[in-house]
Amino acid sequence: MNLFVFVLTLLLCNCGNKNSDDLLNNNNRFIGQWQLISVSGGFSPTENFQSDDIIWKFQSNDSLEITTNVVVASNSRLPIKGDTVLSYSYDTINLSIGNFKYEYKIEKNSLKLFDNLVSDGMMIELVKQ
Repeated sequence: MNLFVFVLTLLLCNCGNKNSDDLLNNNNRFIGQWQLISVSGGFSPTENFQSDDIIWKFQSNDSLEITTNVVVASNSRLPIKGDTVLSYSYDTINLSIGNFKYEYKIEKNSLKLFDNLVSDGMMIELVKQ
């Protein structure tokens, strides 16, 4: 009987003991690995990238690791052209990455970042792996 009470107590304690970070991470739709597929907008032609050319990995510790497996042209509109790790934060409208701030839209496995698109700005599009 004591073993039953002990096991029952352990189960009840663990069921209600959700880590607050786990709860926040479940709501953070950015976490995971994303492939950059295009940069468009303004008067420049659309820049398209192949699968695994540029990977953005959003971590649960509010860091973004960007891995670039292709040479990005110096005249590219892409604001981050090489491997780096940056901090990020977000609210319901904006995503801040390092010193950059974007409006964002997530639909299914697609993430679109808008930088003043209505005034010849740009859009960065990524897909989740």
